[in-house]
Amino acid sequence: MTTDDVLQSLLGDATIRSFIDTQWDVPSPHTGSGEIKLFIIGQDPTVGRQVNTVLTLDEPKSNLRRYVEMLANQFGISVDENVYATNLCKNFFVNKPTAIISYNVIELTAPYWIPVLRRELADYPDALVISLGEPLLKVLVTSGSTQLKDYWGYKRGWNKNPALHQPMSAIEASYSAVNSRIFPFPHQPTFERNPRGEFYRQNIRNYVDYCLKTHLGK
Repeated sequence: MTTDDVLQSLLGDATIRSFIDTQWDVPSPHTGSGEIKLFIIGQDPTVGRQVNTVLTLDEPKSNLRRYVEMLANQFGISVDENVYATNLCKNFFVNKPTAIISYNVIELTAPYWIPVLRRELADYPDALVISLGEPLLKVLVTSGSTQLKDYWGYKRGWNKNPALHQPMSAIEASYSAVNSRIFPFPHQPTFERNPRGEFYRQNIRNYVDYCLKTHLGK
């Protein structure tokens, strides 16, 4: 199914259609000009305005662009050359999903979009895949933890003893709804928020090293 086909299916669902905002066009994925080494999965484009490119990567001064540039730098690559970014849910919602309390709209719409995401991933089989934000884990993980901190090796008391941590891990392909290994990352607001983001800020280099080592080992 194409993006337009999925949108029509969503609008044809009596439960879902009232949550879909059709006033704006679906953002284009960001596609680097060179070899795609990093595949980023965002959640959805809903920010209360038109977004032309996923994660506002066409806007040099946006907070998300700055955050993705930081991540790309950690991996030693260029956003404009080596990153492909897309959203799991391509559609806009009438409000941010966290503000819609009657339903989990990401879980409701994900089954429609997952086949599309699988096809996108198939175009870049050698790319390292990361997801942004914990809410995505509820639909991407078919078996295992949906707590982002667990994948980063969080252990209570880590801030008093930096050496105190659990083993780091990824969502393995066999437990992934898209049949690809995914390394979960926090979204920009969580990463930059104190004190919750402190754990991720302190451990990002270790997790990136784990990602690279695991990915290269395939």
